Amino acid sequence: MERGSRFQAIKTQNLRFLYNRSEVPSPPYEVLRWLPRLNEEFTFGAQEDAHEFFNGLLRLLEDEELKDHARQLQESSGEALEVQADLTALPSRIFGGILVSQCTCTRKECARSSFSFEPFRDLSLEITEATDNLEDMLKLFTAPERLDKQNSWKCEACSEVVRARKQITIYSPPNFLVLHLKRFRFMERGKVTKIVPFPAILNLRPFLSSGASGEGRPVEYELRAVIVHVDKAGYSHFGHYIAFVKCATHRKNTFQWFRIDDSIIQEVEEQQVLQQQAYLLFYTRIGASQEALRRPDAAAG
Repeated sequence: MERGSRFQAIKTQNLRFLYNRSEVPSPPYEVLRWLPRLNEEFTFGAQEDAHEFFNGLLRLLEDEELKDHARQLQESSGEALEVQADLTALPSRIFGGILVSQCTCTRKECARSSFSFEPFRDLSLEITEATDNLEDMLKLFTAPERLDKQNSWKCEACSEVVRARKQITIYSPPNFLVLHLKRFRFMERGKVTKIVPFPAILNLRPFLSSGASGEGRPVEYELRAVIVHVDKAGYSHFGHYIAFVKCATHRKNTFQWFRIDDSIIQEVEEQQVLQQQAYLLFYTRIGASQEALRRPDAAAG
């Protein structure tokens, strides 16, 4: 970012996501200052979508980190560099994973598969009458689908337009898993209020592709935060967001859940958290290496 700019780069130490008992929460004036930079449609005083806010924040953090990195390289090399988003930026190192889409030709003479890969920072999951819990939603997300006459597929192997079998699975799981439960829809009140149970410990292994590393071993995640939209009579355009966050305490290897509602912070039990009408779920991978979160060039230095 250019020096002397109105907005300074957002530093991670300025984002107080964790509660400190020795400090009183302060009004987020800096958040309000750069709110329009997250999304041009964000308006102070209006209700906005927490999922859009999260993605806007990651885009801004990534943009500023890459610009700062490019500026440092330019100063050392004397050449202008074009900044491109990739997996070296902090948001992608923390939240980034990779999906794989497999399309299989259904012609017996062929039966070949093609694969395409796509990065992700969160997964948006459908809530239906058939989804009774979070695992059901992940099963639906990774379930095979048939490509028929309406959305047929051209097989690269036999060069024929055919019916095919398509399946999306997780090829590379992220260090921090963010799950977006799609509650807002174009309907009478605009919101799906169904309670969808979610676990404190989630095993992602059943939803990984067969080629994922560590095949057969559990890939477990621990719940660390929940975002809830508190509505009014089930209407999507009325309401308020609150957060439940699991934080380390002063005692070694102990954690406590907190309910955060603006400046009001209260201790709560985990059972209360697991009964919430979740909108966003944040899981951290158990046993994830902190080395993976470091920027590649930082390790070399």
